[in-house]
Amino acid sequence: MNNSLHRSMTFVFLVILYADVTLSAQPNTVNAQKAANIYDKAIETIALSQDKDAVHAASDTLRKGGLKAINSLRKHLNDGRVSKSNHLMRAVIGMPDMGDHCFWLIQDIIEPAVPKLYSSMYASLSRDNITKWLDDRSEATLVELQIAAASQSLEKAKTDFEGNAKPYAKQAITIYSNRLNKLKAQAKKKRDSKTN
Repeated sequence: MNNSLHRSMTFVFLVILYADVTLSAQPNTVNAQKAANIYDKAIETIALSQDKDAVHAASDTLRKGGLKAINSLRKHLNDGRVSKSNHLMRAVIGMPDMGDHCFWLIQDIIEPAVPKLYSSMYASLSRDNITKWLDDRSEATLVELQIAAASQSLEKAKTDFEGNAKPYAKQAITIYSNRLNKLKAQAKKKRDSKTN
């Protein structure tokens, strides 16, 4: 085979390889961008809409969005805009901004289904630690984040109970222990399904 023909065949092979790699990567990129746009739009709806149903639908979209929603919400943790509606208010002092709403939504995704009394007393996530907490677990799955949060909350409740024997600390221990057991079973089931 002469050099010119070899170079031409190599060039054609590289073009085909490049096209294959580029085209196979595009659907994932497009899907990731589409997902990010859905969550970014939901955040903007919460910030700008006064329509109660639209705000609640946007909030539900984000709560169900898992890690992709968390990534969009993280970008707004320092968002000082005040929402045009009060449809997602919580019991706080002062007027919460979008950074507060985004933090609460991240907390709802990672620490769901915990009575508010316990979540405020034993929560592992706070406005002060959320960025570092997530950065320290940047490779974690959603279930792994939820397990880490529940484990930390359980330890806080145990420490509170051992130090003060508070009855609500004992209740919190039961709640977080049950949550942790369910999350670990869920993670195991997912691991087992991948190995089969």
